[in-house]
Amino acid sequence: MSYYIPEYFKVYPTENQIFSAINGVAAFVCGVTTNIISGVIMIKFDKYHMTKPLLCLFKSVVDIPCLCMIYLQQGSFIVSVVGLICQYTFGKGWSGPAISMLQTVVPPQIKGTAVAMFMFFSAILSSFTSIIIGGVTTSFNLSPEDTPRQYGLVIALMVISPSIISIPFFYLAGR
Repeated sequence: MSYYIPEYFKVYPTENQIFSAINGVAAFVCGVTTNIISGVIMIKFDKYHMTKPLLCLFKSVVDIPCLCMIYLQQGSFIVSVVGLICQYTFGKGWSGPAISMLQTVVPPQIKGTAVAMFMFFSAILSSFTSIIIGGVTTSFNLSPEDTPRQYGLVIALMVISPSIISIPFFYLAGR
């Protein structure tokens, strides 16, 4: 997703400089803040069984409307930027709780392997998603400047799907 946000925001060519500033500040400030808050919540409420899965579920569910605001609303730069800031604030920060949850549900002798597999497959799926988006946009000649609605729809489908698919798995991992 990180690669396609600046690419997608070419939908708003006159807002390029302001987008760059907002994106950089939001990614840093909101990203750091959400990870710290997630960590504090995990530490404070770790005694409750479903804290980590519910935190991951919350972040996945909130991620969906934020991504829709970013990629499916081409008529308003402000709406897209608010979606971006909300996504950085509420949709990020799930990997720490997910890794921590993973470490509590797997046997001690394979914890390192499980975390490594989680990180590896997350990176591979991100790369695979980029390849699919690139292939679809190239095959159908989609660009943010010429076909913003279709371009946004392709990216939205690819970045929202993992959030939707992850919801039942986060729930099952916490049971």
